[in-house]
Amino acid sequence: MSQTKTTWYVEPKPGHTATTIGREVSGENECRQVVCADGKKHDLYRMESWAEVKRLLDSAQEHQLKFKVLKQEGKRPPQLFNPEKVFSRKSDEVKRVAEQLAHITGSKAARS
Repeated sequence: MSQTKTTWYVEPKPGHTATTIGREVSGENECRQVVCADGKKHDLYRMESWAEVKRLLDSAQEHQLKFKVLKQEGKRPPQLFNPEKVFSRKSDEVKRVAEQLAHITGSKAARS
């Protein structure tokens, strides 16, 4: 079974962010009027990898960049991706293991 290809995009806010990202990303990765999962057309920049998206996220505050991250899996339309929400929660598996460990050891620390 083949793995589904993931493509990352950013949608910059007009002005400073759009200009800055436009300079950083090659013109061939500029994607205009892309129909996304919300049914609306968006002007996006295709990113080479998650690492490139992460680099932008890490520098966003310092460089006052405002943009949305979108994720496309396979042939599905791109949809909004909230990295803060995804990476701020423990995965269900981590929670399950922590609960089991807490039950076995009787430790409250393992539950947090």
